[in-house]
Formats: sequence, C-alpha cells, structure tokens
Amino acid sequence: MTLEQLATDSTSVAFFVYSIKVIAIPSMDSELKGYVQGLIDALKTQFRLLQIKSNIQTIMNIREGLNNISYFPNKEATITHFQNQNRKLIKNEIGIDFELIYGKKYLKVVLVDGSSRSVHCFIDSNTGDVYKPASWKAPAKHIRYNLRDQKSRQLCYDRANWHGGYLYM
Repeated sequence: MTLEQLATDSTSVAFFVYSIKVIAIPSMDSELKGYVQGLIDALKTQFRLLQIKSNIQTIMNIREGLNNISYFPNKEATITHFQNQNRKLIKNEIGIDFELIYGKKYLKVVLVDGSSRSVHCFIDSNTGDVYKPASWKAPAKHIRYNLRDQKSRQLCYDRANWHGGYLYM
C-alpha cells in the first residue's frame, strides 16, 4: 500500500496511528551524564593506548626481523604504515566510538567499530548502576559498578577496557 492510499483509507490510518508507541526518554541528571562520559573517555583512551603499544611492538619486531608482515612491499613501508597509524591514534582520528541509546530504564552503551555494533554495557539511568550485557536488549542480573559512588566509579574507570573484560565478575 502506498503512502497516498494509506492516507485515504480510514481503517489503515486508524491502525497506523494505533500502532505507534510513544516511548519517553528517561531523565538523566547532568551529574550522571558526566560520569557516563567519563566512562566512555576511559574506554576510548584505553583502546588508543593498547593499539599504540601493539603498533610499537610490531615495529620493533619488524626491525629485529621477528615479524614478517607482508602488508606492504618492504619493511620500511610497513613500519611507516604503523607509525602513521600511531599518529592518527594520538590525534584521535581513528579508533572505536561509542553510541548511547536511551531505553525506558537503561542507557545502552554501544561499541561502534566500523560497521559493527555491539552492546558494551547497560547503565541504569536512575541509580547509575553499570551492568554487563546479557543480550542486545537486556543487562545481566548483577550490578558490576555504580557510577554515583566515588570508589566504585574510580574502580570502573581504572579497570575499563574497550572489550568489556572488566564487566565480568
């Protein structure tokens, strides 16, 4: 059925209007927003530092003849590639990103890596509790951290890693 037909057919319009759900975005105070942004910043920083460290190790291995990576025609071109990658990582030009999706109760933190998307964690928009994801739609049962509690928040930031290992008990 076309949009024009839908607009002229009263039963379709009634069904169409009836099937629309209005979902309220939960309120989240600015304090919690700041803590969530702090977690995202910690995750991005950890990713960049890990990648830089890995690239430096690869460069050292190539120079010592321990790694025969053949991405490029010669060793120097490969080394230049990894050096350029590190420059982009330092300037925050490449890497992963995080997207926030507001649900009825939880804020879903989604890891975006190119065209791939996966849930990194869930955060209760009222309490600040951080949960490991059980699925795309739901958190696991047990609270891992609380962003409103200073000690728990700092522990979360210190342990945060982009792949979510810090969320396992």
